[in-house]
Amino acid sequence: MLKPNKRLTKKQIKEDKFVTYYFKTQDYIQKNQKIVSSVIIGIIAIVALSILFVRSKRAAEASASIELARAESALQENNLNTAIDMLKSLADNYSGTKNAGRAVFQLANVYFERQDYEMARQYYEQYLDDFGSDEIMASSAYSGIGASLEQKEEFLEAAYYYKKGADKYPEHFEAAQQLMSAARCFRLANNKVEAKELYQRIIDDYPKSNVVRNAEMMLSELQG
Repeated sequence: MLKPNKRLTKKQIKEDKFVTYYFKTQDYIQKNQKIVSSVIIGIIAIVALSILFVRSKRAAEASASIELARAESALQENNLNTAIDMLKSLADNYSGTKNAGRAVFQLANVYFERQDYEMARQYYEQYLDDFGSDEIMASSAYSGIGASLEQKEEFLEAAYYYKKGADKYPEHFEAAQQLMSAARCFRLANNKVEAKELYQRIIDDYPKSNVVRNAEMMLSELQG
């Protein structure tokens, strides 16, 4: 008499599927050994290159940090020409590092202090184009461009850069001051409409700012 077939348990079914999958995988690997080996080698190469890249970047940042410290030391000793040369070298040789960005920003500041406003503007713009990820420094770079243009009496363009800094970083602690500077330049450019709008914006958006009273006074003067 034939015995009835036993029903397979869920565990047996899973084990059977696993065994089938295992042998199929083994068969695929044997048939495609070259492809599988190439993939594995490729993965290993990518991991190795990633590790080398991270280590190289860390080493570059460390070296750039030392060079920046040397340049800042020259600035403190008022050796401006030496400091400028060192900062330029750092920016060129360690491009892509954070300290290269700081070097470019420092160059802009040095040229501004030397009253070379065109060079100052160029380096502030370079910082924004290549390194502008730091909110504080980027906001200051917009103000730096505005100030450079204002010193050259290019008031309308200066106003737009001050305003651009406040528009891009409205939560920044200098945003209200940037709007005040923009309004001042609009007035100097005889654009009273834009100036009034910015004074009102300061009053509305930054009521706790220490420049709000000045904004109220200037707005009242323009409306009087």
